[in-house]
Amino acid sequence: MAGGLVTPPLLVGMMAPDAATKSYLIQASLLICGFMTLVQVLGIPVYRTNLQWGAGILSVMGVSFASLPLVTTVIRSQLAAGMSFDESFGQMLGTIAVCAVWPILLSLMPYKALKKVFPPIVTGVTIFLIGTNLVQTGFKYWGGGVFCGENYEHLPGTVPCLLPQKDGSTISAMCYNADIRPMCTDNGYVKLPYGSGPYIGMGLLVFSTIILLELFGSPFMRNASLVLSLVVGLIFSAVFTVDGKGFLTGEKIAAAPAFTFLWVKRFPLGFYPPAILPLLIVFTITSVETVGDVTATAETSRLTVDGQDHVKRIKGGMLNDGISGVFSALGGSLPLTTFAQNNGVIALTNVSSRQAGYGAAAWLLLWGILGKFGGLILTIPHCVLGG
Repeated sequence: MAGGLVTPPLLVGMMAPDAATKSYLIQASLLICGFMTLVQVLGIPVYRTNLQWGAGILSVMGVSFASLPLVTTVIRSQLAAGMSFDESFGQMLGTIAVCAVWPILLSLMPYKALKKVFPPIVTGVTIFLIGTNLVQTGFKYWGGGVFCGENYEHLPGTVPCLLPQKDGSTISAMCYNADIRPMCTDNGYVKLPYGSGPYIGMGLLVFSTIILLELFGSPFMRNASLVLSLVVGLIFSAVFTVDGKGFLTGEKIAAAPAFTFLWVKRFPLGFYPPAILPLLIVFTITSVETVGDVTATAETSRLTVDGQDHVKRIKGGMLNDGISGVFSALGGSLPLTTFAQNNGVIALTNVSSRQAGYGAAAWLLLWGILGKFGGLILTIPHCVLGG
């Protein structure tokens, strides 16, 4: 579950120009997930209403993958137009903060109306398409990095050349050479063209580990397949070298601060109108996901899934989705949602006590405060992340 929490901010941060911004995005997501998980587990009653803020059950909040394709697409288009990363990301954060009011309004609607408007066939297909869109990003990282994977959009490298003049003479210049491809620079000291064998092999190792764990692993190993496969990839990255150069460096860990917190890095909030409708759709999807996830968690926890108590849990979870979307945007992170992995963890451990949720929130807050944790995540080679 921890691997899923940091993956979306990590993918967005890869477009940032400096390691400090990348590290902050990871730390901010962990801190906000910790805060909002605490609220989700508590289920705080709303004054003078029959509502509560949070589902009030063992349920960890995580960064939503549903918003990732939209955010990355908009930032890339803005960067291509000459805007800085901070400005383009700030525009998306401001738009997210405004659109996050929509789940709050949805939480006030009758539960039966929500189920009729958004049946499983609609939300299921939408979630499938979102996942399909993310596959291309994974392949780009697998081959060595996004910049290398999109090198056809950039000018090739330059070489010394002689340019003929009208009078028949020549002058020395630097000419573009299509045979020179940009090198991938986010795989430690191993700098090779996109799609090189060592990158493909390292990513294939991670991907194969995930498949093997899903097929033959215990329930615990299947739930933790993402983290375990990354650990395997890091071990092999530390052992194997290419021409004496390793895949891992300690530079990003050394450069990361020992401790950090929210708002040590700020983005100028703006507004991007073309993203309003797509974001409203994203928040609708995450809200309907929350309905299913809270219901499944309640069933796994052996709680009733009908009656006013259950409706109160669902509406509390949706309300927390909306408020966490506003809070996460103001804190410099992507919107959150209720994680479906909660159900697998409860079924595996037979533990549904909210005390475990308080412990999970505490660990997330601790990891978010420890800046070196973000540096460790940034050290993972791109080809390993792609696998």
